[in-house]
Amino acid sequence: MKLFAKVFHSDVSITVKLLCLNLLLFIVFAIIIGVMSRTFDTVAYLTAAVTERNIQVIRNARTGRELSAVFNKIQLLITTFHENESLLKTEGKAILNEISRLSAYTSGCKSFNIALLEFAGKTELLFRHAEAVNDISAKIRRIDNEISVCLTEMEESVSETMVEVAMKGEDISGIEQINNLIPSFREILIKVIFQFVNLKLMRSDTRDIEAIIALLDEIYLRVQKIGESDHKLFSKHVNNLLQSVSEYKETLIHFNDARITFLQHAAVADEAKSYAVAVMMQSDIRTSASFDRVQEENTNTIKSSILTVYILSAGIVISFSVLTYIFFLLNIRKPMDQICKGLESIGDGDPDVRIRLNRGDEWSVIEKSLNRMVSEVWNSYSELYRKNEELQQMHHELRKTQRYIKNIIDSMPSVMIGVDPEGRVTHWNTAAEKSACIGPDAIEGRLFTEVYPNLASQMENIRASLENRTPRKMEKQIRCMQDETRYEDIMIYPLATNGVEGAVIRVDDVTDRVRIEEMMIQTEKMMSVGGLAAGMAHEINNPLGVVLQGVQNAFRRLSPDLEANHIIAEECGTNLKAVRTYLEQRGIFRYLEGIKESGTRAARIVTNMLNFSRHSESNMTETDIHKLLDSTLELAANDYDLRKKYDFRYIRIVREYDPELTQITCTATEIEQVVLNLLKNSAQAMAEIKGFLSEPKIILRTRKDGNYAQIEVQDNGPGMDEKTRTRIFEPFYTTKGVGVGTGLGLSVSFFIIANNHKGLLSVESEPGRGAKFIIRLPLEKVRSERSEK
Repeated sequence: MKLFAKVFHSDVSITVKLLCLNLLLFIVFAIIIGVMSRTFDTVAYLTAAVTERNIQVIRNARTGRELSAVFNKIQLLITTFHENESLLKTEGKAILNEISRLSAYTSGCKSFNIALLEFAGKTELLFRHAEAVNDISAKIRRIDNEISVCLTEMEESVSETMVEVAMKGEDISGIEQINNLIPSFREILIKVIFQFVNLKLMRSDTRDIEAIIALLDEIYLRVQKIGESDHKLFSKHVNNLLQSVSEYKETLIHFNDARITFLQHAAVADEAKSYAVAVMMQSDIRTSASFDRVQEENTNTIKSSILTVYILSAGIVISFSVLTYIFFLLNIRKPMDQICKGLESIGDGDPDVRIRLNRGDEWSVIEKSLNRMVSEVWNSYSELYRKNEELQQMHHELRKTQRYIKNIIDSMPSVMIGVDPEGRVTHWNTAAEKSACIGPDAIEGRLFTEVYPNLASQMENIRASLENRTPRKMEKQIRCMQDETRYEDIMIYPLATNGVEGAVIRVDDVTDRVRIEEMMIQTEKMMSVGGLAAGMAHEINNPLGVVLQGVQNAFRRLSPDLEANHIIAEECGTNLKAVRTYLEQRGIFRYLEGIKESGTRAARIVTNMLNFSRHSESNMTETDIHKLLDSTLELAANDYDLRKKYDFRYIRIVREYDPELTQITCTATEIEQVVLNLLKNSAQAMAEIKGFLSEPKIILRTRKDGNYAQIEVQDNGPGMDEKTRTRIFEPFYTTKGVGVGTGLGLSVSFFIIANNHKGLLSVESEPGRGAKFIIRLPLEKVRSERSEK
């Protein structure tokens, strides 16, 4: 006790106290280990004995399974070896090797080893007799073949003899009887073979063999009768056949004897098998009894050892618990209570409180550290308060910056959407909110594909951008809005910095840009086509000039007004009047007039094409509006699309020109372009309801209305509804299918009339009542304004 009091004194280090407790535990555990070591030695000895017997049981079980498999193989081989020599040799050898291996494996059990060796000898003898049975069966098959060959030779000999006797004119009835007997021999031979094949080898009954011998006796008697007949020509074949049948009969008797001997040895082998199984079972019973005895001894030893360990452990636990409680009370609980009281006073706001433990162990170090920490805490409190004020100011500036950045993002026309790696919306701007058509409370946290279903196809691109850490841009993505097609550029920026993962998606509406690009491409194509048309027109003008000049010269050479024509005709032995009479009666002048008219018309068409395709400086000139409209109609009539696709030639053109309105001030090519666009639209509209119109019709009407010249293009097509009518002059607006129109024709026409000519272009239409486009051009104002400029 004095030693205990000295050790647990407050001035002794806690480390020394813990070492003393650990030493005490070490001594007690050494005692327990000694007891358990003794117990384990005993248990190990008994366990080794149990293990040895378990191994023996496992060996016996394995041997039993393998031996059972050998028995099954023997039984299977006995039922399948007949007429299968290769199977008998290979399987028989394998079975004997397996029995020898099992015999060597069980050499520890002498009685069982002797039984296996005896069984191996019986089995080997059984296989030898099985080989003898197969040898006799092979001999029987050979005799079958010999009899079959003998019957064939005999049949051929009988046929040849029958032919020779018949040619000599002698009686062949006896030979025919012999010839008719041969098939019956074959039938009996087939029965013999069939019964032998179906012979049950494992039956000890001899009635099946006797039935086969009876059939052979029948063949023998019939063949013997043939030999006793007057026809000695077949004696050789008869003798061979009788000899083969006799040999067949003797072989069958040998086969039956071999089969009976085989069955006897099979029974002997079965008795040896039963004896081996009985010996193995007796060995298992002895091993099991020994195992139970050793197991009981092992259990008793373990129980006694466990009881001893329990008693020692209970004593250790109780002693250690008491010592631990005392140690904890004196060295942990008491100083901790003193420290807690001091900290509570400090927490109440008293900076002068200091902790006093009056100990010489490790707690003295803690006491000094806590007192120093209290002083430092009060010193740093004021510094912390100052930094907190600075942090609040920084937070205010950060919030202000965030609002500024948000205002910038919200003011952008692009749709900006932030998503996390799972595809949920985290940020968005005002444009994105308007695009989704839902409130901000319904957007945050929802899946991107739910809020913006039209962009659901971009999820694969978002995932690919996040995986590859590279931006992705998809240009000119098509989106259908009600009855309008829009184009969008979609840019995906991956985010993977400062621990933030996700992506920012920017969507820009580039419909106007795409349409302007398409318009530029189309304009370039039309410029190319115009250049080609101008080149073709110049090339066509040359042969047209030759044709027209040739026709004109032909008329001059036939004209009676030229004296030279009369002179040449008389030199040729005729007169000009007769030539003209011939040409008139044959219609040559009519043909020449047709060539002249067609050539003139072609030249006029080429001139119109050149004027239309020629670059215009937009000069305002005095123009005959009616001639301008007629030339535009000629252009429309020769336009390939209008002529082939929309049957412009079958549209009735009605001209209602005001005779008082002749000259107007305009840019002729621009007005020609506007009127041609209106004619094309009318023809295309009427082509859509071609089957419902009795007569498609376009009315060109001009009149003077005050200071304006008014041009009207009216059709009896399907017309248009109010929505289409109000948007018909918008750029890129079209009611045609994709690839048919760009939606720029009427908007360009409106620009030409309103901007270049300071006029008006309007439309009047109702569904089912056609459409009327009205062009109003000022008569004097435009020219004066342009001259001033």
